[in-house]
Amino acid sequence: MPLLVLRVSLGEDAESAHLRVLALLAALPSSELGGGGEAELDRSCQLVGGGGEPEAVVGSLDLNIGAWLPAEPLRGALPEAAPENGRAYLSNVCVAPQARRRGLAAGMLAHAEARAREEGVSDLYVHVVAENAPALQLYLNCGYEVEGEESKKLAATHNHERRLLLHQTLL
Repeated sequence: MPLLVLRVSLGEDAESAHLRVLALLAALPSSELGGGGEAELDRSCQLVGGGGEPEAVVGSLDLNIGAWLPAEPLRGALPEAAPENGRAYLSNVCVAPQARRRGLAAGMLAHAEARAREEGVSDLYVHVVAENAPALQLYLNCGYEVEGEESKKLAATHNHERRLLLHQTLL
């Protein structure tokens, strides 16, 4: 498996002061992402500095620590006490097509779970489109379990595909 490099930055979600957001980025040496028939990564995704080989950002994940996500009707139930500090959600989980099937998503999940534990988070959630079998399998393989699911009617009301809510207990 190629080296997983994570760049970490802290910030606040402007729309939701109750959230603390930790953004994780995965990067690989640009030489490991040869064209191979796939579209090349945008040069704006390249990290520079450090004197070594340029790295390309190939994955991202946001760790949102707080009781709920903005405009999200499908919410976790645990922990019941102090959910604003003990609950977190993963969002914007993605890996560039050229970098998939290398363990990057699982590596980012493991790093996010460790950081969530450090922050005192006991329960971690992620939403996944019900028909996205590869993503669902990734989360199940990483120890997540289905806690809830949207009805077709609720998904249509919010103009998105039907999703599942997956949960993992951390502490």
